[in-house]
Amino acid sequence: MLMRAEVSSMRNPNASAAPPGRKAAVRCDAGVVVSHSRAASEIGARVLEDGGNAVDAAVATALAVSVAEPWMSGIGGVGGMLIRRADTGEVHGIDFMGRAPQAANPRSYTLAEGRDADLFSWPLVEGEANRIGAAAAIVPGDCAGLGLALETFGTLSWRRLLEPALALAARGMMVDWYTSVMLASAAPDLSRFPSSASIFLPGGRVPAPAAATTGPTPRHLANPRLVETLAQLADKGPQWFYTGELATKMVADIRDLGGLLEFDDFAAYRAQVVTPKRVSYRDAQVFLLPELNGGLTLGRALLALAERLDPDRPGDAADVLAAYVESLAVAWEDRFSRMGDMSGGRDLGCTTHLNVVDRHGNQVALTHTLLSGFGARLVLPRSGVLLNNGMYWFDPRPGRANSVGPGKRPLCNICPALLEGRFGTLAIGGAGGRKIIPAVLQVISRLVDFGASLDDAVNAPRLDASGTPWLVADPRLGEAAIARLATYGDVIVADHAAYPINYAIVGATLAHGDERTGKADPIHPWAEAVPAR
Repeated sequence: MLMRAEVSSMRNPNASAAPPGRKAAVRCDAGVVVSHSRAASEIGARVLEDGGNAVDAAVATALAVSVAEPWMSGIGGVGGMLIRRADTGEVHGIDFMGRAPQAANPRSYTLAEGRDADLFSWPLVEGEANRIGAAAAIVPGDCAGLGLALETFGTLSWRRLLEPALALAARGMMVDWYTSVMLASAAPDLSRFPSSASIFLPGGRVPAPAAATTGPTPRHLANPRLVETLAQLADKGPQWFYTGELATKMVADIRDLGGLLEFDDFAAYRAQVVTPKRVSYRDAQVFLLPELNGGLTLGRALLALAERLDPDRPGDAADVLAAYVESLAVAWEDRFSRMGDMSGGRDLGCTTHLNVVDRHGNQVALTHTLLSGFGARLVLPRSGVLLNNGMYWFDPRPGRANSVGPGKRPLCNICPALLEGRFGTLAIGGAGGRKIIPAVLQVISRLVDFGASLDDAVNAPRLDASGTPWLVADPRLGEAAIARLATYGDVIVADHAAYPINYAIVGATLAHGDERTGKADPIHPWAEAVPAR
């Protein structure tokens, strides 16, 4: 089979253990927060120090990271989370995925010639209406989900937990090299909407980081309407997003811009407390979100891996990788045949995952997303809310398991997980679309099958087998292992880098005895594990 090298050169296989970054795991006894933003992780850690529990810290962190990293998530997005209570050992899920507008049906999205160039490479829709603009949005679930988690399992007030995000929004989004790269990746689409361009493309250009000659203070991008919205949301509570003046303003903008969502879609929306799916893997218990997300596919892959990999006689590194590839192939075949979501595009992974463990051992794994980078690329003019493009999760072709339907839930790829085993209790997940599932599988296997530390398990070189006709291999795996992978099909050799996301961005927290550990993916430039003091 063809092996394609899409990096400058093949590296020395002897360097395969070297991590791609220098972010070591953080250990303490008071709790740790891991997110894609150091500022957001610090906010969550301060909540723990002020007496909040893991759910309180997760809500504050989620709201803050949505402001700090708006292309990945936000109050216009959707998601899900898992919560482990240390006092009872119970694990609960919160499902806050959105629903399609009641007015949506396959006729709302007319097929055109060709395929789109975004995450899923679906058949093209006229005007890319399922991917860009107001018609691409499903009902946002973030506020409902975070509010429900706080009401059910938290201890602090909504206002207390939203105020730090409001302060970040008032300062504005920091512009550094990473911000510029992400803005440049979406600039052609953002420029289609004056309300988006005025915030993200000042003067019609992608902003560049401040140079040393301009002074020590980095520049920031302001979204004044969002600041107003967050201030009112802090006062009025999360339900105001769905039934108050904010919902009225958002619906008015969506209608003016050709979207399908109506006030009744917002008013009828509810997040749900759900019973997690439980899977046994070796002597560990794995808890996953049920139904239409990546959890069931990860669970199926773990069951297949248990049959194909003997940790007592694993063979060499290439044999282990082969077991991963074969197990994931079984899981993807099951997903595509029963659930839909067949894709083959460039999946850049525009999602935020965060984890929290507190001093008592309570844990949260939370994933939320706008789907594509900058979601629908549309900032609603009256509220400053950046809309998701969740309609893009649906197959635009009628008559399929994942086709568009009124009020329907889409099949998504978020995959938060909680584990219990000899290593302790683990909260884990990632960002990266369908790449999340292979990445999390490999970290779990290294912990459970081979007793790796959390640091080593996350740092280790990965492969990506996301159900596409090709595999992607980290050059640190070495020539022999990559040659073995090539027996399964074409192999693209690519670095584990901040952009594009080739192997997902993984984060995790671990509780073992009195020790609390947090680990951020070393290749994400902003991600940090921050301990509570």
